[in-house]
Amino acid sequence: MKPAHFYLNGHPITLGAKLGSGGEGDVYEIQESSSLAVKLYKPDKAASRASKIRFMVQQKLAERAGKMVAFPQAIVTDQKGCFCGFSMKKVVGYLPVHELYSPKSRRLKFPNKDYRFLVHTTQNIVRAIASVHKAGCVIGDINHSGILISRDGLAILIDTDSFQIHDGRKAYHCQVGVEEYTAPELQGQSLTKTLRTENHDCFALAVLIFYLLGMGRHPFAGTDPRDPNKELGHQIRDYQFSYSLTRPVSNVPPRASLLLKDFPPEIRKAFEAAFGERKSGFFGIKGATAPQRPSAFEWVQFLGKMQKTLKSCQVNPQHYYSASSKSCPWCRIRQQSGIDYFGMNPQKQTQKNNLLSLKKAAHSQNPQAECALGLRYFEGRGVSKDPQKAFQWLQEAEKHGSIAASFNLGVIFYQGNGIGQNFEMARKYFEKAALSGDPDANYNLGVMYFNGDGIPQNLKHSEKYLKKAAMKGHVEAKQMLSSLF
Repeated sequence: MKPAHFYLNGHPITLGAKLGSGGEGDVYEIQESSSLAVKLYKPDKAASRASKIRFMVQQKLAERAGKMVAFPQAIVTDQKGCFCGFSMKKVVGYLPVHELYSPKSRRLKFPNKDYRFLVHTTQNIVRAIASVHKAGCVIGDINHSGILISRDGLAILIDTDSFQIHDGRKAYHCQVGVEEYTAPELQGQSLTKTLRTENHDCFALAVLIFYLLGMGRHPFAGTDPRDPNKELGHQIRDYQFSYSLTRPVSNVPPRASLLLKDFPPEIRKAFEAAFGERKSGFFGIKGATAPQRPSAFEWVQFLGKMQKTLKSCQVNPQHYYSASSKSCPWCRIRQQSGIDYFGMNPQKQTQKNNLLSLKKAAHSQNPQAECALGLRYFEGRGVSKDPQKAFQWLQEAEKHGSIAASFNLGVIFYQGNGIGQNFEMARKYFEKAALSGDPDANYNLGVMYFNGDGIPQNLKHSEKYLKKAAMKGHVEAKQMLSSLF
């Protein structure tokens, strides 16, 4: 869709390169401005969007909300003066927010960024959402695709034409939503004519904050021993906040996770308030049908205080964590899983001592130490790279019950690093880790069955494993499910 002539504020414009496409229309550069882009609706969508966009422009939301939100700025028409779309701030050089909260993507797209950067960027995102609320709008569909971030931690909100706004007579609803960000009281409801509130936004906001600060974990993702296949939407509907310290829940958080006790007290209370069902207590208001959740403005304050109290780990200076925590959670997670979310670069003597202690623990048949030592030999971290030694230590760890070792053996056989590729053995080890609820193992099995890697292609099996991974908050599994099934 690229008609010959369009007008912006009565002046002709020339379309440039296409920047993006969606179900409702396309976004283009315009040659007359390096700082603006235009969204042109598809012909069958334009008429139904016209009055809402005109009202947004009249209200000067772009000015009121500021540079962190790409609100409509002016109306685009055709030669006859008919509504076609709108202009907005052009956003280039930014990345979707999931590239930051997914640990694998963060290492690639934001190398050398530590936890301070995550807290800083999270605060900027929350500021952007607070500015939308201050301008009198409700976002409605807060999710990872509508938030972009720069490599220095700036944030901008896009897809603003879907935001809910009221003109005094009529509410222009946000008609869409993503299950994992939808508040418990709205789960299972049709959102087409549902009037959203800031309180609904604040549930989704808290989920997003948990994703960012919790290494891509969803706050309601976990295993319910009574119903291991319970879907995420049902977990949310039943207020099963997996990490709660104040309410009995049946969910068990994924292994080697950042826990609620690792956050400052104010952040803990805020998460409890955002994800709880109680009508009184912290942030509670009497008689509410849903908990009154912390606002975006309050979260800005909490995160600002957290940023000031982060301290560096004595063992690994790249580990930053809350000063209220008794010990470094990143070191704990590394000991539990062999995964170091923020690298390992301590002083040489400390590194040598750590290696000696690790070898001693491994020779004492400690499965976590065996797994960690195997990964060191596999990666050549502090020792000479040795695939055979890596394989031997991981086998010992797996024999002694390490799920992380099962998963990593699956990776080694899948890739064929130093021991020869063997898809059947990869599947065997992934299945063992998947039985214990490992999201990465479930995801890898989903990929293997989808691709037919050494096994007959089976889309039903692929979807099953991807759903299990997605229930644990696995970002890539969610993306694969949404695009393929």
